[in-house]
Amino acid sequence: MKTPITILMHTLNEEINLPYSLRSVIAWADQVILVDSDSTDRTQAIARSFGVDIISRPCTRRGLVAQRNWALEQGPIRNEWVFILDADEEMSTELIDEVDAIVHANSTAKDAYWCKFKIIFEGRWTKRSSLYPTWSLRLFRHAIVRYEQREVNAHPVVAPGKEGYLKHHFLTEDRKPFRTFLDRMNDFSDLESIAYAAILRGEKAKGAVAGRFFGSHAERRRWMKNLYIKMPMRPVVIFLYLYVFRMGFLEGNAGLDFALYKAMSEWLTDLKSRERIRISNDTTRLREGEVPQPYVRSERV
Repeated sequence: MKTPITILMHTLNEEINLPYSLRSVIAWADQVILVDSDSTDRTQAIARSFGVDIISRPCTRRGLVAQRNWALEQGPIRNEWVFILDADEEMSTELIDEVDAIVHANSTAKDAYWCKFKIIFEGRWTKRSSLYPTWSLRLFRHAIVRYEQREVNAHPVVAPGKEGYLKHHFLTEDRKPFRTFLDRMNDFSDLESIAYAAILRGEKAKGAVAGRFFGSHAERRRWMKNLYIKMPMRPVVIFLYLYVFRMGFLEGNAGLDFALYKAMSEWLTDLKSRERIRISNDTTRLREGEVPQPYVRSERV
């Protein structure tokens, strides 16, 4: 008999990764729902071959958080507990056993659980260079928990004292070509730069988790992130931290490449956030009637 839990997956052109993800949960979970953003590859055909429920609903990267909340509210979820699993992720047998026990016990003490994950990059676990352990809230009661109103890296909102922590991991390994990492970096940096620019301008995002040191896990993470955003030379700092301080160099080429990838992501986000602030300031001055002075090139070399 399968466990009364729903696996909720959001996909877009994931034919390479999807079979590995579904294989890890299909024999265990009572229900798997694929919320697909109108994939043009074999994603939906693969999902049908595994017998999962499919919802085809267009969505862009910017609308993913709203799509997640829509699925939690409107999707045909038939179980109280859901586990959010991306197409490039797999649940370990140890994690399945742990989640299985929680679902069957169904204690009212907790409504949600944070889970660690291992990033497999270039075929190896990048423990040192990927900021392990990193936590993500994945298991929760779908009728209670919703994501904050933030366009990227949004946290699910849980009532104080109602969140727990799982001991075991899920694995994340994107098997698509590296150019897809670069495409994702560009998309994420676009969205993250919006939040960065707002924080640097001192604006408070409506509907987003507030940053508090003495708060929930999500609030503490947001507090640390807000401090981090204001740190000078972040791309250099993050590279030195991952590759040197955390000894990512012990992980060979994978450690170097992942540390560079993270540093490049920060550089791109930083560049775009400063650009947003500059454009916003220029627009404000124009609205106030300030005419920009023409640029005059000096004849002196």
